[in-house]
Amino acid sequence: MNDKLFIAGNFAEINGFLSYGISYWSNDQWTVFEDGLLDANGSKGVGMGLSRINDDLIVLGSYDFCSGVAANAACSYSESAGFASLGFPYYEAAQTLKCAAQFQGINYFAGRFNNATTPTNGDIWNIVKYENGQWLPVGDGIRGGMAGVEKMVVYRDWE
Repeated sequence: MNDKLFIAGNFAEINGFLSYGISYWSNDQWTVFEDGLLDANGSKGVGMGLSRINDDLIVLGSYDFCSGVAANAACSYSESAGFASLGFPYYEAAQTLKCAAQFQGINYFAGRFNNATTPTNGDIWNIVKYENGQWLPVGDGIRGGMAGVEKMVVYRDWE
C-alpha cells in the first residue's frame, strides 16, 4: 500500500465519480472503488475508521458490503488480495465499528454495538477481540447510556 493515502467517511462522490465511503489518493489523483461501502438495501454505507494490522488495511464503519464483498462493518484490504470480509458477526441491534488495533498479538475491534449476546461468544458490548478464530468479549465490555468507543491505540514506552 505504498504511496496511497486512504480515506474513509460519509461521502458519495469524489471528482464527479461515485465513491461511497472509501477511496485513495495516489499519483496526484483519486481512485474510487467499484460499489464502495454499501448497506444491504444498496444505499451508501459509511466508513468510520481505518487501521493497519500487519500488512493489511482494515476498513471499519457501518456497512454490509465493501467493494462488492459481504463484510459486516469490517473488511481488510491488501494489494495482492483486494478486499475480504473479517467475519464480524451480525447482531440484532445496529452496529458500527470505529477502530482496531493489535495488542499482544491479538486483534481488538471497538465502536458501538450494544447488548450483542450470542450463544457462541457471550455478552459483547462495544469492544471485542478476535482470537483463535472466534469473536470474544473483552471483560464486561464498555457499557452505560450512550456508551461506545471512538478511538483505540496501543501505547508502549519506547526506551
